[in-house]
Amino acid sequence: IVTGPESVDLEAGETKTLELQINMPETSTEGVIAGGIQLMKANQEDTISEEGGSRIINQYAYVIAMLLQESEETLTPDLNLNSVFAGQNNYRNAIFVGFSNIIPSLLNNMTVETQMNAKGNDAVVYERKQTAMRMAPHSFIQFPVSMNGERMVSGTYVANILVTSGDQRWAWTEEFEITQDDADKFNERDVGLVQEKGLNWQLIALIV
Repeated sequence: IVTGPESVDLEAGETKTLELQINMPETSTEGVIAGGIQLMKANQEDTISEEGGSRIINQYAYVIAMLLQESEETLTPDLNLNSVFAGQNNYRNAIFVGFSNIIPSLLNNMTVETQMNAKGNDAVVYERKQTAMRMAPHSFIQFPVSMNGERMVSGTYVANILVTSGDQRWAWTEEFEITQDDADKFNERDVGLVQEKGLNWQLIALIV
């Protein structure tokens, strides 16, 4: 939809206007089309540092948001729950709540609240609340709920999810399962749990 030059040359202290070509689709488009223009200085690969035996290339870029729409009509956002599943966030055990904004409209000032408990037990084992969130049109999110450094335990769980934005409200109750294979796999990979294990003396003795 939007095209522009691949690169722009600037002298020291020089300013240029970047011209972009916008070609909207032939058919009418409802709602908002969201995107961005990424700007990055060229030849950043030349700034390479060798630290601690690692080769690090620092590249910096920033994005200018662009919103396109053909009418002033405002569409009302709507959310769909996709799935709830076990996984890892930054190599730490977590439960993910996946949901989508299925309308081409921005969702602002969104609050997500989640509580999870083992099936048949009302005691909350994991929970998280996040405010001041936003969702782009036709986008999805996988909202992580940390297990707080605990080992993942197999079983059937129930997730209670509440998402609010202004007067809008979405509430879901979703049952999900953590298999023994998944629990073992993620516990083995959780960096916090690995550190707790300490030294593997049997392995050290074998190596010696």
